[in-house]
Amino acid sequence: MKISVIIPTRNPDTETLIRVADALARQTLPADQWEVVLVDNASRPPVSLDPFKTLAAPVRRVEEGVPGLSRARLKGIAEAKGPLLAFIDDDVLPAPEFLESACVLFARLPALGTAGGAIVPEFEETPPEWFDEFSGLLALRPAPPVEHILSHLPNHPSSSPAHDSTQASPSKPFDLPTWLPNGAGLLVRREAAEAWVARQRNHTAGPEITDRVGSSLASGGDQDIVLAALLAGWHTGCFPALLVRHIIPTARLQAAYLCRLNHCIQRSWVHVLHRYGLNPWNPIRRYSAPLRKARAFVRCAAWKSPSHRIRWRGLCGRIDGLADIAPFSRNTSTHR
Repeated sequence: MKISVIIPTRNPDTETLIRVADALARQTLPADQWEVVLVDNASRPPVSLDPFKTLAAPVRRVEEGVPGLSRARLKGIAEAKGPLLAFIDDDVLPAPEFLESACVLFARLPALGTAGGAIVPEFEETPPEWFDEFSGLLALRPAPPVEHILSHLPNHPSSSPAHDSTQASPSKPFDLPTWLPNGAGLLVRREAAEAWVARQRNHTAGPEITDRVGSSLASGGDQDIVLAALLAGWHTGCFPALLVRHIIPTARLQAAYLCRLNHCIQRSWVHVLHRYGLNPWNPIRRYSAPLRKARAFVRCAAWKSPSHRIRWRGLCGRIDGLADIAPFSRNTSTHR
């Protein structure tokens, strides 16, 4: 067993799940070298294994009764048998060489803890003309022209013996790479995954990183995994050979959905940054949030267009995130 494909899912679209299974059936890695662990995250009715009945690789269905993508990933890690883990969303189609390329990369780079690659869209309908600015919200990214490998976070405060990861964030931002792997097609070495599992047991440093929960669009679980592995000494990277296709239904192209999504992503991102001592903004008092949002509405001219409105909702998410972390910040004099 070289790799375990973990598919967290909750009330999936059956036709889309069939397409995911078909993409896995076309993998070039021999079927005796990998497995599929389907994590049913409290679906109603329970998810059937019928879409995977023609798959030559072994398939198991396990249940995680507590809703939440991070909870489902934890269950998948506990149940998987492979030394390498591939998290495949229930609307993501890996290229035929995906698993084979992953095994080659991780064998070639023994310090590599997490990895990802290109995430290209498959749209049900042509997106609106203003969509490109927000494609990253749907975890879309072009293929990297060359391999990008990161071994550490430059100038991260953990380099100081006095660093306390539960403290409030540093006074200046860090240059986090924009190409950190995303959750769609995220690859994780098991030892690196254990660094994240250990952090999940401690929620005292900030709000719990749940990722998607039910109808909530909370985010950050993938970056949580990557940063935990980085700070445990593992490398991360993005590679042209790792390609997946993300199915984007029309509903996700609507301005109202992207407004909700941007709010939740920015709020969750503050939580993640705070958890790792990377947050460059001061926490704020909860009572100040409505006025800050009103000011942001004017600055963003949110009434002008869908793009303006989506940007404003992102700022609102950041404001809510900074209010969320205030109770976890020890130096209350920095709150604004």
